[in-house]
Amino acid sequence: MSSYADTSFLVSLYGKDVNSHSAIALVKRYRPVFLVTPFGEVEFTSIVLAIAARPKGWTVNEARAIEESFVRDLQSGVWQWEDLPPETWHRARELSRRYAPVLASRAMDALHVACALLLAADDFYTFDRDQAKLARAAGLAVLGT
Repeated sequence: MSSYADTSFLVSLYGKDVNSHSAIALVKRYRPVFLVTPFGEVEFTSIVLAIAARPKGWTVNEARAIEESFVRDLQSGVWQWEDLPPETWHRARELSRRYAPVLASRAMDALHVACALLLAADDFYTFDRDQAKLARAAGLAVLGT
């Protein structure tokens, strides 16, 4: 069984924020094997380091430690590395055309959901309410929100 976690979930899992306890509890309960793409890795790094730039965010050292822990887990096989499926952009565009007018979903949301669908993830982990709506509308089982 494979799962897809968006960056809102992964950041809560690796860092400390309001959703961290929920993320840890879900991982302990379901023991998912997350599929991670280059897109997910880049967005994770970007978000973690951007949080360090916020006044009440992590320190730069904390952010780098969070990123290094995630990369270490990727390299050691804790999560399953997958290339971005070639159809990702096409599927994301289809999702945007179909759901953006109704759900006001954004491009990053469509990209994450497209990846999950194309990689045949059994479920989708997120703390992003808007992204959860899109994932559910596209037929994915959602955990986290």
